[in-house]
Amino acid sequence: MRRSLWLVWTVSACASGDLSQPIDARTSSPVDGGTDSDGADQGTGDAGWARELIADDVMSDSGFAFGPEQGGFAYVAYTDYELIYEMDLWYAASGASPWPRQLLSPDVGYLAVPALALGQDAVHVVFREDVTVKYAIRSGDGPWFITDVVCSGLESLRLHLPAIVVRNSDDVVVLARGWDADDHSSLWVARPAGKLKNAWVCQQVTAATPGWGGPRAAVGADGEVHVADVGDGDLLHAWEHDGVWDVEVVADGSPNFEPGHMLWAVGIAAAPEAVFVSYQELWTEENRGAGVVARKTAEGWTRCEVDSNDTGSLNGAPKLAVDASGGVHAAYVHIASLSEPYDYQLFYGTYAAGEWRFQRPSAEGALISGGPLSLAFDGMNRPHLAVFWEPEGGSAGGATLWHVWQRP
Repeated sequence: MRRSLWLVWTVSACASGDLSQPIDARTSSPVDGGTDSDGADQGTGDAGWARELIADDVMSDSGFAFGPEQGGFAYVAYTDYELIYEMDLWYAASGASPWPRQLLSPDVGYLAVPALALGQDAVHVVFREDVTVKYAIRSGDGPWFITDVVCSGLESLRLHLPAIVVRNSDDVVVLARGWDADDHSSLWVARPAGKLKNAWVCQQVTAATPGWGGPRAAVGADGEVHVADVGDGDLLHAWEHDGVWDVEVVADGSPNFEPGHMLWAVGIAAAPEAVFVSYQELWTEENRGAGVVARKTAEGWTRCEVDSNDTGSLNGAPKLAVDASGGVHAAYVHIASLSEPYDYQLFYGTYAAGEWRFQRPSAEGALISGGPLSLAFDGMNRPHLAVFWEPEGGSAGGATLWHVWQRP
């Protein structure tokens, strides 16, 4: 199924300076007949976007992972819509609509938050089941191999909210928040101890602090692993070089920043010239969850508010991705109306010359969830998004999961 979508361009200019200080109002000007991100559609013409159905009855609150195309296919992992403690985790690959799917793990429960990464001829998935992080790998068309991620000597450590990257084709790096007996959490990194990947070597990256976090990871052009996470209310950037981890604060725990209560609170992209970290500010009466992308430069972190918070709210941090040319891209969902029926609007944009330029892929039906949004690029350098849409007239069960991509 291929459908034409419509286009609206907006521009967001960026401000720089101390991230703990308030930012001036976002500048947004219409381009090519469009409006700002809070306005109605005014663009006309075919934007070159298409969409297809991935799956019906998906649990929109559980999260999913979407990998770029490999061998002509795209991949996704998601949980279906069942009773909270009876949800199943599914794996699907493109090729038909809906996508052919395979049961990955039954009864994973609520908030499995799967993450997916592609290696050389292998698909890697991590997910949460109860208080355990599970790792699954499938090579080629072979069966899935699933094992627990258990840190040797730290069996009492409870791992949650995993992320995964694959470095240099086969170096699997699993990241997760680890809770100790005092109910404090810290960022941990786990790597398989051998080729069988049934034993793990773990390393603590940050100190244990109260509160939640939810790491997101990316691999830079130099092979270094970069992580964005939240610790004790601060937004953190951690990176590995020569086996050593360094940690710095991107934004401190000011009243305008407290994303630790959200699962999809941060994003990260490691471009050749800079690292980008995204987050959503705390939702309050005065500040309705502005979306921010911070860029690391030689002078420090430059902060850019990509979504205004005056009339609506952002539903999760902007998702970030780097294309084959080193360009940085973002996607997010803006809530234009906070009263029923809610108006969720999908935006996709590119960073260049100090500005973010966004377009709005639209479609029939109403977008209903932005937390579990994913963005990735294929081998042809085309952006792909996985997003939830509510069928017209509502849905008796879960949401429908759609693949939205830009045509050549």
